[in-house]
Amino acid sequence: MNAIEVRYLHKTYSGLWRRSRIEALKGVSLSVKQGEIFGLLGPNGAGKTTLIKILLGIAFADRGQAMLLGRDSRDPHARQCVGYLPEEYQLPEYLKAWRALDFFAKLYGVHERRSRIEELLHLVGLAERRNSKVKEFSKGMRQRLGIAQALLNNPKVLILDEPTANLDPLGRKDVKDLLIRLKDQGTTVFISSHVLTEIERVCDRVAILHKGQLLTVGTVDELTREKSLEDVFVELVRAAQETEKL
Repeated sequence: MNAIEVRYLHKTYSGLWRRSRIEALKGVSLSVKQGEIFGLLGPNGAGKTTLIKILLGIAFADRGQAMLLGRDSRDPHARQCVGYLPEEYQLPEYLKAWRALDFFAKLYGVHERRSRIEELLHLVGLAERRNSKVKEFSKGMRQRLGIAQALLNNPKVLILDEPTANLDPLGRKDVKDLLIRLKDQGTTVFISSHVLTEIERVCDRVAILHKGQLLTVGTVDELTREKSLEDVFVELVRAAQETEKL
């Protein structure tokens, strides 16, 4: 059983004044194995966010199916197995790190909150800063704390939207090392990003999405056998753009 299974997903939105239709997803199919780090790449407007919303059950496909651990993504039981960290999120800056996590742990109904919070603070490398206020944290530290928040309910699948965006090299390395530790613990990690170098370093497999269409799926080794991932990405996207002009 795959952690994520997407079959022939179609999603269309109404354009301005409903006079036009925007195809966000055009028959997308892909699978993510349990315990792997999977990267979804694509330029702005590719459909990455729409796909994530469907996986999270907060948007619905017009046609096709999205499955999480064998359950329809619209099933509440499926969503209980998923942790999510959006690109833009806010933690209460006036709270200490452990208090911020405790705030969300109460919302999630986490049992034995204190022990779970301590476990996660150690996992993300912030145990020694448990009593520091969030406003004192660097962007990289806030991102790691955000990942800890997404892990509070002990999810089997973790979905991250642009997890290394706007981070300095040290912050990116900290997040990369954390994702590898999560993989080693058996967590499936699904990353949506446009930071090609980071995806190349951390992901087992990669999919490239452009204007709602899947251009390729493969292991990083397969895709980068003769070229860098950036070169592969640019070549495929430009070829798709040229095809659109015909």
